[in-house]
Amino acid sequence: MSRCGHLRRGSVGRMEGAEERPGEATEAVFSIPHIVKGFTVPEGGQLALAGYLESWTEVNKFFDVLGPFLQFAARDVSAKVGILEKYLHGTNGEHYSTVQSMIIYERDNDLLTSSDRPSGARTLLRLHRALDYASEFVKELGNTSAENNFGRRVSEIYLSTLGRFNNKILAKTVSGLLLLLPPRKTMLQRRPTTHLRDPRPT
Repeated sequence: MSRCGHLRRGSVGRMEGAEERPGEATEAVFSIPHIVKGFTVPEGGQLALAGYLESWTEVNKFFDVLGPFLQFAARDVSAKVGILEKYLHGTNGEHYSTVQSMIIYERDNDLLTSSDRPSGARTLLRLHRALDYASEFVKELGNTSAENNFGRRVSEIYLSTLGRFNNKILAKTVSGLLLLLPPRKTMLQRRPTTHLRDPRPT
C-alpha cells in the first residue's frame, strides 16, 4: 500500500489531530488508516461487521462531497449500509457481529435467497464490489498523469469494476455521466487531500 494519510474536508472538515478552537463547529474527520482498519481481516480471521460498516461510512463521506457526479454512489452505499446496520442492531444482532457469523447464520436459516428481506451476505457482497471501484477511483485522484482525461479513466474504471454487475442500461448511463467529470485538479479542489491511500486491505 501507499503512504498513510487523511482526507481533509475543506472548509467543513479538519485533519485528524487538529486543535479545535473554542466555539468552532464540530467537523468531520477523515482518517485513511481508520478506513483501512475496518476493511482488514485481523489475524483471528473474523472481520467485525461494525468496523466494516464504519469504514464504508467514512468512504461515503468522501464521495458525498465530490458533487452530483458521485452522489449516486453515495446514496447506494448508504442504503446498503443501512440494511446491514438494521440487522446488526436488530433482535438477531448477535449473529451479525462478524461477517463470518452473518454468513453462517443466514445460510443455516435459508436467508441467503429469501424473498422476504434482503440478504445481509448478498448486500455485503455488493458493497465489496463497490469497494473495488472506490479504491481505484481514489488511486486515480492521486495519479498526476490522469490530469487531462480524468473522466474517461474513471468511466473505464467503473465499467471494469462495479459496472460489470449493473444492468446494461444503468452501466451505460453511469459511465456516460462519469465522462462529464471535471478535471482531476478540480475534483481535488472540491476535496482537499493529503496522502491518498488505497482503501483495500493488502
